[in-house]
Amino acid sequence: MGDAKVIQIFPAIDLLDGKVVRMRRGEKKEVITYSSDPAAIARRWEKDGADCLHIVDLGGRFSEKGNNVKALRSIADAVKIPWQLSASIEDENAIETILDLGGVQVVLGPGSTARSVFVKKALARFGGSLSAAIDFREEGLLFEESPGRTQENLQGRILNLHNAGFRDFVLTDVTRDGTMKGPNVELLRNIDFPQDSSFSLAGGVSTLGHVAELQKLGSHSLRAIIVGRALYEGKLRISAVQSVLNNPC
Repeated sequence: MGDAKVIQIFPAIDLLDGKVVRMRRGEKKEVITYSSDPAAIARRWEKDGADCLHIVDLGGRFSEKGNNVKALRSIADAVKIPWQLSASIEDENAIETILDLGGVQVVLGPGSTARSVFVKKALARFGGSLSAAIDFREEGLLFEESPGRTQENLQGRILNLHNAGFRDFVLTDVTRDGTMKGPNVELLRNIDFPQDSSFSLAGGVSTLGHVAELQKLGSHSLRAIIVGRALYEGKLRISAVQSVLNNPC
C-alpha cells in the first residue's frame, strides 16, 4: 500500500427481488427501481470502464434458492471484470457458492460478523477472500438493526474486526447512502485505520468534488469508492471519476 496506489471506483448494483434498486438511508420503504435486467446494468458499467462491481444482496439471508441468485448468476455470466458480493451470510457453503460463481470477494454483513464462531471458521478457511461490512451513521455511531445491542462507534468496530482477523472493510454511511449529499470526510479523517488494512467507502458521493475530497484524505487504506445513485442518474461518469483518482492534485 505505497504512495502510488490508485483508488478504484466500484459501481454498486443493489439487488432486491431480482431487480436493480437503490435505497435511501438504508430504508426499504424508500426504494428506487432502476432496472429489471441486472446483467444489462453490469455490462453497462463494464463497458464504461468500471474496475470492479460491488453487488449487494438485499434479500435477507443469502442462499442458493434466494430471490437474487438468478440475477447474480446472470451478472457473473455477463461480465469479465471482477465483482464482489455483500450479503447476510450464515454458513461457509454460501461463501463457497459465491466464490464458485466467480466472486473475487465476499463481504460479510454486520449480522454475519457479529457471529464470532462463524467468523473464526470462515476466516480460517477463506482468509483474504472475505471483507467485513460496517454500516454507520453521521456521528460515527454504528447503524444497528438490533436496538438491544450495545452501541459501538466506527473506530471501535474497525479495531475489533481487525483483531478478529479481517483486513478489508466496506464502510457505508447509511445516513448519506442514496442521498447524493457527499461523503463524511471529516469523520473519516479522524479514523485510525490499521496499517495492514484497506477499506471501500459508500454513501453520498455524487460529484467530482466529492471524489477529490476523498482523494485528498491521503489515507493509505482507501482502496475504492462505491458509487450508486449518482451513476444511475447521470450525475457522474466512471471515466471522469477515474480521471480524478488517477491524477491527484
